[in-house]
Amino acid sequence: MKTIFPLSILIFLSGFLNAQSVIDYTITESSFDNGGSFTYTSKSINNYDSKGNLVLIETYTWSLATSEWILSSKSEYNYDSNGNQILYVSYNKVANTNEWIGLYRWETTYDVNGNEILFVMLDWDANLNNWIGSYKFESSYDSDNIVSSIDYVWDKALNYWKNDYKTEFIYNSHGSLSIKEGYNWDDALNDWVKGFNVEINESENLKIEISYKWDVSNNKWIENYKIEHAKDSRGNIISNISYSWDTSLSDWIGTSKREYSFDVNGFKTEYLRYEWNASLDDWKSYTKYEYSYNSDGNRLFYLYYKWDENTNDWDNISRKTYYYKDSEVAIQNGIEIMNCNVYPNPALNVINIDVEKGLIEMNAELFDINGTQVLKEDISKKNKIYVDHLDRGIYFLKISIDGKLSSHKVLIK
Repeated sequence: MKTIFPLSILIFLSGFLNAQSVIDYTITESSFDNGGSFTYTSKSINNYDSKGNLVLIETYTWSLATSEWILSSKSEYNYDSNGNQILYVSYNKVANTNEWIGLYRWETTYDVNGNEILFVMLDWDANLNNWIGSYKFESSYDSDNIVSSIDYVWDKALNYWKNDYKTEFIYNSHGSLSIKEGYNWDDALNDWVKGFNVEINESENLKIEISYKWDVSNNKWIENYKIEHAKDSRGNIISNISYSWDTSLSDWIGTSKREYSFDVNGFKTEYLRYEWNASLDDWKSYTKYEYSYNSDGNRLFYLYYKWDENTNDWDNISRKTYYYKDSEVAIQNGIEIMNCNVYPNPALNVINIDVEKGLIEMNAELFDINGTQVLKEDISKKNKIYVDHLDRGIYFLKISIDGKLSSHKVLIK
């Protein structure tokens, strides 16, 4: 399981060596008068290393007084030899001293299969002038899936990582996740105790998660929340509806709803969020995002709206525009590019990879259009990857063959 850190911009593809569009900078504008006029608010400039990895984002805020961009914060990233992001550090700049003050530091460790086994979040303590623990997450895996995870919180008084909760993952005969069993740490008992249980049922177009929490006083499971995920015929998630259990009604009551729209290429074009209005017994519009892309699949901008109850209409309060580098991503010196045949393309269930005989080691990595790694496998013995579980759209395939690289744009339909 991969954790993709929340970057302030869209990452197209870290480490993808063929010519790809990479974001140079983004500009965010906001409307403060509800009249449709926009004012600069922030600008983020991206910096990449020779492998195409994003290593630095510098964020500027717009000064209305001087009509210029003022550097206000930065985020730094580091990667291991396999291209996995292992470090994210965020800083704010103090205006009157130009001093950088730490905000967050996230450290990630992976096993030899690329699975995230340790994630540590640290906060900057100004009094100690040092990073201190905040949150830690450890995971373990079998040959295919995550099987357990333990979450810790930092005890500032005693200066140690304290057990918080534990999750165990259970899979059905088809290899799909079916149950998550959760435990809370009990200091008095110095042991794990029942906390929650999530049952997952999935069909072709619908996945339902029902969570139960342990009622200690009555010694039984009681309903907690429910989430319904609906898919269209192409496998895209088109809605998520969340419910909470109303004990007085003994029924599920809606809390929030999210709806998604996609274009013919599988790119998300709209996202709508609703909140449940109990007095009206209906869904109430809350926020909306609209996304636009060019012919190459690069995101051009998104518009952010909030529902205005006074006008009973959407109020466009901000927009973000993406600007891309004219030059290609630099190819790392010393890396040899190797040709191989990838088919079918477009693909439905499986992608075959043909290379010359006698090769020793071959690994495949697949990234979605947002730069999120969705698959990483050793394919030395099977020369194929299965993609039937992925949403329709454009993906980027990076293949490492005995130290040589081959990269491809593929369409999953």
